[in-house]
Amino acid sequence: MKFFVAKNLTEQAVEPCDPSQFVTTEIITPQIRAVKSDRQDFYKNPKTQHCFYAIMEGTNPNQRIGKNNPPRLIYGFIADYDAVISDQRIQEAIAGWKFKPAVIETSLGGHRRLIWFFETPMICDSYEFATFLHQKAVKWLDLHTLPGLDEPAFTAPSRLYCRGDAWQSLDNKIPSSKSQAFFVEVGREFRFKSSDAAVIALDIIEKECIKQFPGLNWPSDFSEGSQGPSFWLPASQSPMSAIVKPDGMFTFSGSATKPFYTWADILGKEFVANFATETMGKATADIWYDGHKYHRKNGNGYISMERSEFTIWLEVTCKLSGKPDSSGNSGIKKALDHIHEHQRIIGAAPFVPRAPGLLLFNGQRKLNIYCGKPIQPAPGQQKFGSQGNSPFLSRFTDTWLSTDVQYQYMIAWLQYYYEGVFNNISRPGQAICLMGESSTGKTFGSRQFIGVNMGGFVDVASVIVEGSQFNSHALDFPHWCMDDDTPNSSNSTANQTHLMVKKVISNQEFEYHKKFEVPTTSEWGGRLFMTANLDHHSARLLGPLDDGNMRKINLFRCTDRAKRDFTFPNSREETMKILIREAPFFFAALLQHKVNEDVVPRCPDKRYGWGHYHEPSLLDITHQTSPSSPFKEVILDTLKDWFSSDPSPFWEGTVSQLSRLLLSDPRNEQILRTINLSQANKYLENIQRENVVKCEATIDPVTKSRIWKFYRPNP
Repeated sequence: MKFFVAKNLTEQAVEPCDPSQFVTTEIITPQIRAVKSDRQDFYKNPKTQHCFYAIMEGTNPNQRIGKNNPPRLIYGFIADYDAVISDQRIQEAIAGWKFKPAVIETSLGGHRRLIWFFETPMICDSYEFATFLHQKAVKWLDLHTLPGLDEPAFTAPSRLYCRGDAWQSLDNKIPSSKSQAFFVEVGREFRFKSSDAAVIALDIIEKECIKQFPGLNWPSDFSEGSQGPSFWLPASQSPMSAIVKPDGMFTFSGSATKPFYTWADILGKEFVANFATETMGKATADIWYDGHKYHRKNGNGYISMERSEFTIWLEVTCKLSGKPDSSGNSGIKKALDHIHEHQRIIGAAPFVPRAPGLLLFNGQRKLNIYCGKPIQPAPGQQKFGSQGNSPFLSRFTDTWLSTDVQYQYMIAWLQYYYEGVFNNISRPGQAICLMGESSTGKTFGSRQFIGVNMGGFVDVASVIVEGSQFNSHALDFPHWCMDDDTPNSSNSTANQTHLMVKKVISNQEFEYHKKFEVPTTSEWGGRLFMTANLDHHSARLLGPLDDGNMRKINLFRCTDRAKRDFTFPNSREETMKILIREAPFFFAALLQHKVNEDVVPRCPDKRYGWGHYHEPSLLDITHQTSPSSPFKEVILDTLKDWFSSDPSPFWEGTVSQLSRLLLSDPRNEQILRTINLSQANKYLENIQRENVVKCEATIDPVTKSRIWKFYRPNP
C-alpha cells in the first residue's frame, strides 16, 4: 500500500513513506492537542518535521495532489471523524460494515480516523472525477454510521492528514471485483448516465434457478418466450403457468400476487447485485484500449483483440448482455463506454524486459505487452563446475572461448544481462561478436543456451540487414541473433548493417511497427549477439571498430576444435534435454557468481555494467576488413619512405597535400585512381577513429583548413 508524505502543510513535495512506521521527533504540547487553531499553526509551520500523508498518487508522484497535479492512482479512502468515539462504538460500526477498514487511527486532537485499502488501486485521470468518487464512497462505505464525519475533507483529493498518536493496523482490503464495480458505476454516473440493473443472460439465470430450486424441471429450452411452471411460487401447481421474459417471469398462476416477477424477486436482490458487480468488474478489469484494439490480460501477458472479437468475449465469457435495458443501453455498451473513457492508452507495445502492465513512458500512458520469461533459477546455493548441478553447461562455457580472460568477460556480461531480464530491469549492455571455426557451438550458445533462457531469441537479419520497417517480431524478444552470411552481399548492404548495429547498441528506444497498425515508441533492453567464422569475409559482419563503438562491443574468439576438450552429445535431442535439465542450476550459479574485478573492470561510465574486451587477433582482422584499410596501407607505405629520408617526428598537411604525396609514387597511381578527395577525407576520419595509426587532425587558424598529422612510427 502506498502513502505519500510531506513534512508540513507548506511543503508541496511528497515522497513515499509508511506512516505506521513514523516516529515523531517534534514536541507536541498539550496546547497543540487541545486547541484546533494551534494545531493548524503547527501544521503550517515550515519548520515542522512531522508526517502529513495522503493515499493518492499524483500525475507527478513527487508533488501533492491539486488542480494542476490531478490524482493518477487511488490506493484507498481516508475518513476523518471530528468526534471522540469510543473503541466499543468503533468495533460495533466495523461489525456492521460490508467493507472493513484497514487502519484505525487516533488523531493529535483525540478524534478518530479510518483508512480503507484497495486490493487493486483505482486509476483516475482528473481532480473532478476523484472528488466525485469520494462523494459516492460516503454512501458506498456507509461512513455516516459513525458521528462527526468531516465530509468536506473526505471529498477533497488534495487533503493531507496529520499522523496521530495511535495507529492500529487490521488485515483488511476491499476486493478488486468490488472496488472495480464501484469504480465503473461511479464513472458512468459521473457522466450523468442512468444506473439501471444489468440484463442477465438467460443461461446464467437458468443455472441459478436450478441451484435455488433443486426440483425445477423446465419442459423445454430456457429461452425467451418458453413456457413452464411458476416454480418460485410454492402454492402453484400448474406446469405451464409462466413465460420467460428477459427481465423476469410473466405468470398467470392463481397463487401469484402480481403478474410479473423480476429476477431479483425470484432469485434475490443479492444475486442480481453480485452478478452485476462480478460481470462488470471482470469485463473491465485490466482492459486497455488504444483507439484501434482492445488489450486484455491473459495469464502473464496480454491478448490484443479487434472490436468484434472483444465484443464476443464480453458476451460469451463475461456474460454481458447485448440487449438494451430500460436506459436503452446494453451491458456490453456500458462496459465499452467505461473502457473508452477511463482505460484508454496511447499505444501498446513490448517494453523488453519490463514486467507487463500499464506504465508511463515519456509522459504518456502505454501498455507493456511483453510476456517473455527468463529461466527461473534453482533454489539454494549453486556453483559452476563438474561438482555442481550443471556439469555440461559449465564445461561448455569453460571451453567455449580461447582464453580464460575472455571466459571471465563473457560470464560478467552474461550475469549483467540475466540480472536485468530476471528482475525486469531495462538496462543497456554491450553487443557480442563471437568468431570461430564451424561446429564450435556459436549458434547453440547464442540461441539455445543464452537466447531461450533469457526469454526468447529472434533472427534480426530482416531488420538490421534488410532495413525492414516492420520490426514488431524483433521487439517481442530480448535476444537478437545475427550470423555472418547475410550482410556481405554488397557494400551498400554492409554499410546498412554497420549503421544499424551501432544504432541498436546505442539506443534503447525504438518505433514498434506492426503491419497494418499505427507505430508507437517503445523501449528495448535486450542484447545483440552476432556470430561469424574466422575468415576476413565473415568478419565484415561487424564493420569497422573505432573509438565510437569499441566500448559497446565485446569481440570474443571460440577455442579451435583441435584444441578444445569438449564433445557435444550424439543428437540434438539429447543436447536439448541436458540444457533444459541443467539451465536452472547454471543460471542460479550465475546470479551468485562474484565477478573477478581484477580481471574484468567496471564500465567507466557504469552504463554497460562491466568493461569490454576485444580478442587481439580478431581486432586485427576487423581493422584489416575496414573499408579504409587499403587506403591506410598505401599511406603507411608512402610515409615509411618519407620518414626514411626526413628526420621530422611527423608529417602534416591537408588532404590534398597528402594526395599529392601519395601520387608522387607512380606505384600508387593505379590504386588511388578511384578515390576522390571526399572519400580520402572519410577514410582518414575512419583511420583516426580506429586509433591504430597515430594521427590527428587540427584546424589551420588562417585558412581554416583541416591539417592532418601522422607521427613517425615507434619501433
